[in-house]
Amino acid sequence: LLLYNYLVLIISTLFFSAPHKKIVPSNVAQYLTPLALAHWIMCDGSKHNSGLHLNTYGFSSEDIHLLMSSLNKNFNVNTSILPGRGDIIINLVLEFILTRLIFLL
Repeated sequence: LLLYNYLVLIISTLFFSAPHKKIVPSNVAQYLTPLALAHWIMCDGSKHNSGLHLNTYGFSSEDIHLLMSSLNKNFNVNTSILPGRGDIIINLVLEFILTRLIFLL
């Protein structure tokens, strides 16, 4: 239980600057591993005709662009921005899913 509380504290300091204000750390690329991407997809992703959507509700536009840049840098994936429920979401191009994602895991 103590380890769990410690990990929650670390994660919350990385991704929250104040209560209910999400942030993306500037060094997010070092944390965005294939396993982290798989976890993100399973917890907050969804398959659509145009590709795979990664929900980024609550993040600023600058943070979303940083995430997109990190995805491109780490996985050589093309991303685009799509509107969704008052916020924007990241779309991974279907080609990436079919040709590269399964080999990363």
